[in-house]
Amino acid sequence: MIKKLVLVFTILPYAIPTVKANRFKDIYITPISDNTIISFSYVVGLTSEVNFSIYIEYQNEPRNYLYSNKVNITFNFSDEFLLFKEHVKENSYLVFEAKSSNSSSYIKFDLKTQNNNHNLLEQSTFYLEDAIQYIDDRETIHYANETIEFNDLSGELDLTLPYLFYDHICFTKSSYFFQEELPIEKIVMKISDKNNIFPLLNHEGDYAIVNFELTNKNDRYFLSLLDKIYVYNDSLILSSSPKEGFVRTSYLYIPKNCSETEFEITFCFKNLGIQKLNCYYRYILHRKKRYVGGCSTSLNCVKIDESNNYFDTNETEVLV
Repeated sequence: MIKKLVLVFTILPYAIPTVKANRFKDIYITPISDNTIISFSYVVGLTSEVNFSIYIEYQNEPRNYLYSNKVNITFNFSDEFLLFKEHVKENSYLVFEAKSSNSSSYIKFDLKTQNNNHNLLEQSTFYLEDAIQYIDDRETIHYANETIEFNDLSGELDLTLPYLFYDHICFTKSSYFFQEELPIEKIVMKISDKNNIFPLLNHEGDYAIVNFELTNKNDRYFLSLLDKIYVYNDSLILSSSPKEGFVRTSYLYIPKNCSETEFEITFCFKNLGIQKLNCYYRYILHRKKRYVGGCSTSLNCVKIDESNNYFDTNETEVLV
């Protein structure tokens, strides 16, 4: 008897490719706060002539075409286009289309704007579920959230040192979307200066203007000077540009001859994080006594004898 050997093969389904051969890549869509340049790339497996069409799709209006092009691509093609904020409306979408003889792509992103300017004394935590939209190598859209949380801030603070402090301001950021650096368009400090206390600093109207940047320390973000600031040590006058006798400083000193008792300061954050947060923090620094000066009006003074009987009438004040 002849024995037959029967081989049983397990037929596996065709493996689903992990990468789409012709596809869009490197597209990141965040809330639109200003006119925005949108970048994109397109890769092909084989040299192809690709027709691109990018437009905004509305619910009850004709499409608004932003970009059209026909390109012969060998491997990779990159370009960009301008998206105007006023073109973004409620229930509008940004559509990317690419067509060639052997493939096509169609991607549809939600569009939203970021208009609010938040007061940090009223709200300190900001969460956005879909702070960013991006695609994988199968052209599937993914969403990532972002949380930005400022520390508790006060609108009234006491000034005990001879400079305007800001190191009490900090925040944390968390998101599933990895970034080496937290994006921020600008951070501006505005110092009310109607009496021209800071004549050599840059000004906008009645405000002295100083620009800042972010410093990351143990996953907490603090403010540090972006502008170069110079001080004249004899008078503590500040300057936004180098001058003879002035040296670089990291402190915003109050001039020695300044008699002001209150300093109104506003910090403005523009397009912070991937959620494009706009917010501001206004506070007042109260100077009850000057740091150095007469014994009855200052925190520090030089006494000639041990008496504490010092009044404005018998004091001699010398600037040091």
